[in-house]
Amino acid sequence: MKRVLLPLTALALSAGFCATATAGNFNYNYLDIGISQVDLDLHGHAFDGKGYGVNGSFDIADHWHIHAGINHASFDTNLKTSEQEIGLGYSRNLAHGIDFTASMAYIAASIDNTEVTALDATGYGLGMGLRAMAGERTELFGNLTYVDLDEGESQTIYKVGAGYALTEDLQFRVSYSDSDEAASYRFGFRVTF
Repeated sequence: MKRVLLPLTALALSAGFCATATAGNFNYNYLDIGISQVDLDLHGHAFDGKGYGVNGSFDIADHWHIHAGINHASFDTNLKTSEQEIGLGYSRNLAHGIDFTASMAYIAASIDNTEVTALDATGYGLGMGLRAMAGERTELFGNLTYVDLDEGESQTIYKVGAGYALTEDLQFRVSYSDSDEAASYRFGFRVTF
């Protein structure tokens, strides 16, 4: 069961590691709401799931922000997962319209299979990535996230995505995350303040 929890937690955690941008100025004050399609492949068994999540970030000083998120997923086999994270993020402008990001987070995750048992785990996540403006309203982003849960279970996830600014404070986002055992497509909206 723990091998199921790790990839799902890692994919959910990667959802909160990038913020939104408009016209080259990246904003790290946001609320992100999204839905996801999760494909899990463990020991030759495939599981399909759907999820949702709420993530946010708030500037606390130049280049620093706190971030938090709650993500849930349900699978076609009575399997349900939940992940909560809170962490600290860093951003640095590398060139006009390009930011380097880094993040670390505390993670609490659980998995529940009504036919078997429940499992809880805690750990940490470390991420780094790039954000770049590909036009006046389009942001591209990518990051790597390393997640380590109880008893040394670890995994590395990559994520790529794009956001399109519908207004100055509202962005539509789509992303793809992948690890050895799970993949996720996420669609959502991000509101900046």
